[in-house]
Amino acid sequence: MDKHGMYEYGLIHEGGYFGDISLIFDEPNEYSYCFNPFSGRSVQVLSLDAEEFLNICKSHPCSFEVMLERAKHKKNLYYKLKMMTLISFMK
Repeated sequence: MDKHGMYEYGLIHEGGYFGDISLIFDEPNEYSYCFNPFSGRSVQVLSLDAEEFLNICKSHPCSFEVMLERAKHKKNLYYKLKMMTLISFMK
């Protein structure tokens, strides 16, 4: 936990994306994303409507399978990091 009360589970690098877990698994998003204005790097973000994202997934099932596997992996990773953080916080 940092001095602002936020946990850092990971960084999104160039070409990365977020929001896929909540859309693919139809679950509420329990993570927040923020931009560090002191990083010295500019950020460009492309936003895609959830319905349009799901339509694209239906149109490209092979690509969707790859995204599904990545979402499963990220969800599992975030859960493990969350548990480790909570356990260390309780000590």
